[in-house]
Amino acid sequence: MVLLIIAALLTLLLLLQPRPSPRRGISISFVGFTNLPNTQTRFALFSILNEDSAPIRWRGNWVEVEGDGNHKAPTVNLSLPWITAVPLKSGESQRIAVGEPLDQGRWRVCLLSSRYSLRQRFREFVLRHHLPLGLGAPETLQTNSTKWLSNVGSP
Repeated sequence: MVLLIIAALLTLLLLLQPRPSPRRGISISFVGFTNLPNTQTRFALFSILNEDSAPIRWRGNWVEVEGDGNHKAPTVNLSLPWITAVPLKSGESQRIAVGEPLDQGRWRVCLLSSRYSLRQRFREFVLRHHLPLGLGAPETLQTNSTKWLSNVGSP
């Protein structure tokens, strides 16, 4: 019985070994601006494409204003598209809408993501069920930023 458990654990560890695969990550394209009726906020629409061979899991997002080192929370509206909790599968795209910050000047959106590999799924299972964390290395995070956009009032 003990040998069977050891064999199962060794098999699981072998399956979780990283395999070289093409890493292309995600690409973000600016689509245009929109606004909602009865609001003054203009929203920038972006299309996010997963060009990686593995699903992508979102790990964070923020807005940067040029010249300001502080990360700002993005302005979102439930009537417009936003990041979902579901991983973005390989080859899939998603649109998001981000409201312009109140600061004048150029700004951009930054997205933090990681590959949602079998190893990461197993790690989330371990965390969710309070099991020992010694199985597997921590995930590698990737930050992608949009191009700089200018606010309405900026020259």
